[in-house]
Amino acid sequence: MKQFLLIILCATFATLGNAQSTEKDFVNHFKGKTDLVPTNLASPEARTIGNANLSQLWTCNDHLGYIGDNYQRLRMNIHSVWKLTPERYKLKGTSRVKDNDCDFEGTLTIKHVFAYDNEEAHFGERCYALLATYELKENRAQQGSGVFSGLLTTYFYIQDGYIHLGDLMEVADGYENNQYEGTWTSYKTKKAKKANWGICRIPDSGDLDQGVGEFIPSEKYHAYGWASYRQELEEGYKTVSYIEGEGTLDNGMKWRKMVWKDGKAEVILLENDQLTRIFRPVIHDEMVPNDNATVGEVTLEDINFDGYKDIVISLGAFGTSYNEYYDGYVFNPKTRKYDVTSYQMICNPKPDAKAKTVNACYHISNDKEGYEVWQFKDGDFVKVSERVEELRD
Repeated sequence: MKQFLLIILCATFATLGNAQSTEKDFVNHFKGKTDLVPTNLASPEARTIGNANLSQLWTCNDHLGYIGDNYQRLRMNIHSVWKLTPERYKLKGTSRVKDNDCDFEGTLTIKHVFAYDNEEAHFGERCYALLATYELKENRAQQGSGVFSGLLTTYFYIQDGYIHLGDLMEVADGYENNQYEGTWTSYKTKKAKKANWGICRIPDSGDLDQGVGEFIPSEKYHAYGWASYRQELEEGYKTVSYIEGEGTLDNGMKWRKMVWKDGKAEVILLENDQLTRIFRPVIHDEMVPNDNATVGEVTLEDINFDGYKDIVISLGAFGTSYNEYYDGYVFNPKTRKYDVTSYQMICNPKPDAKAKTVNACYHISNDKEGYEVWQFKDGDFVKVSERVEELRD
């Protein structure tokens, strides 16, 4: 049945994909269906969507995008999304064109939401298509900055009361989602350029996309930033990972969806803060954790104090003193990936944002304790000081 649902959604994606460039087109496609936009207070289903937090639908570091008539590669990383009102959300992230990075923040406003009938899908999920406007303003103080604006199409579903990005057909040919279609306008020149991006495919990408089952950039545009993308496809990613989505469900449980690639290895991290699998053996593999309850728990926190959230994974508590260790993957804003660090060498780590250090404290014996101070330097954590103190009665 899930396979049948994918076929239904695939047909919808194909119809709305690049052709869906105006609000009128979107509404006409769902002619006869109730608009479940959160401001429709008369509809209980619309109120359900309005009360839900849809932030996790738009947190993504894996967009494909272009800017300008020559399809110059555009990298868009949306790393923070939070709800302002039932129909408005705030977004923060970074953009990259060539070697130029800009920070941006702005708003997304939901204009329309339409549901697919359960009878149509023949499956338990309730499927939705959402249209929103967006305006993302880059930092004026940064070089080559401007404003992104346009329309966003997102597909999602609700199952057992939980919101999910519409990725049921992610492995199917032609899959696309979160299609941003609009312009970028320079602060300096006031000139506008076409700027589009999305997951797996790019709206209105002309002859840039030569792929059938997946996005393949034409060799014609390799000189505009796409040669490196083609190389990534052929060789596989050499660095650690990217977060595909994260958020909080209605019941308070957190989820992280990550795709990690190390050569040919691929690990998928799914819901409820529990690792289903980890590709890299930990440094403490000669020891067995005393406390298995926390192993695999995942949090996002800024452990190197650069303003970006990093991935922290609990390895458990070890030894008779129950010393805790964690794996730390630090976000690299230049590569948009997460780099392996020596964070797992730090015992009972306590990040100190004010001092920009990570402090360690551990039990040595009945009358001694050890203290260490670590700093993040040149891409990794290094120990800058240590001392042993005697405990007195």
